[in-house]
Amino acid sequence: MTGEFGKGIIPMNNGTPFYTINNNPQICSNMLENQTCNKTWQVNATGAVGKTWEFFTIFNSSLAGSSQTGKVNITIIGQYAHCGCDNGTYNYTCGEIVMKSCVMNCNLIYNSTCFTVGANNITINGNGYSITGDGNWGGDNGIYANGRTNVIIKNFNIYNFGHGIYVYSSNNNNIDNNTANSNGRGIRLDYSSNNIIINNTANNNTYYGFYLDSSNNNTITNNTANSNDYGIYLSHSSNNKLNSNFVCGNTNLDFNSNNWLSSNGDNNTCDKSDNWKDSSMPAGTIGCKGKCQINKAKDIFDVVEMLEYLSGQKNSTQLSNYNNYNKYGYYKFVGNNSDDINLSDAFALINKIVIDN
Repeated sequence: MTGEFGKGIIPMNNGTPFYTINNNPQICSNMLENQTCNKTWQVNATGAVGKTWEFFTIFNSSLAGSSQTGKVNITIIGQYAHCGCDNGTYNYTCGEIVMKSCVMNCNLIYNSTCFTVGANNITINGNGYSITGDGNWGGDNGIYANGRTNVIIKNFNIYNFGHGIYVYSSNNNNIDNNTANSNGRGIRLDYSSNNIIINNTANNNTYYGFYLDSSNNNTITNNTANSNDYGIYLSHSSNNKLNSNFVCGNTNLDFNSNNWLSSNGDNNTCDKSDNWKDSSMPAGTIGCKGKCQINKAKDIFDVVEMLEYLSGQKNSTQLSNYNNYNKYGYYKFVGNNSDDINLSDAFALINKIVIDN
């Protein structure tokens, strides 16, 4: 007995048809009497999730001299999507050159450069998903752009690459709302100008959070660079604008440059500034307006005031040790100083007071 079925539309009495994925699958050829065999077909089913269809197979038997028909039920249990960065007609995965705008639909793991930007005027949207390297850095990058313009890279979580995002000889691009942690360098620009780097986080990188070399007129705003070797580093780079960045707890320096040239900014938070000076700092001083190291809550009076703040009885400016650039830091007992306080801070402080006393 020989069973045959061709690739294409499977006729249905009503509703949307199915399509076979396999090309002309033939099974059970040249069988003897009483022999059996099994075969799995793959089909793409269209329709609402939970819908069940009857799927018919037809067997032509040379022994019986007639065809036999069987059927199975197929239930659609979910909408299938290829894993990667999808543009609606093509799905980019790690190791490929991205030529059109796309949106991630899953997490990816790869042992070399994941995405290379291959076109101008496109948006690569991580959509909150992650791309993770193997930790053997070499020359690999999470996302790499060379000679590109008007590209937006946003909403990625990138880990364990040599560079999280590496932009080379590329101008007028936007790097927005990405997390590049635990790489060699978080976000790097070489020979690249007029780019906007905003709302990114680069923590726990072995060398630098943000690294600019020979790159001018870039805007670096509202980024976080904590617990790297160096937070923000500029080399041979001029007229960059650095505003409202939180750069704390880096091993060597928070801000670092061989020459700040005409780069400037204000409202940054740092401790180890390497001669960086926020523009509104008093004459004769250096450093950032905001300081990383601030007083912590310590006693029952602090607990009371924390609860007053959380209940709305006091706002942040009414706290007894209010800091204009770290409004919530005075009472921050757990987590990052830049975060707002919450009940976990109050409970942690109460626990500490009980243990200490």
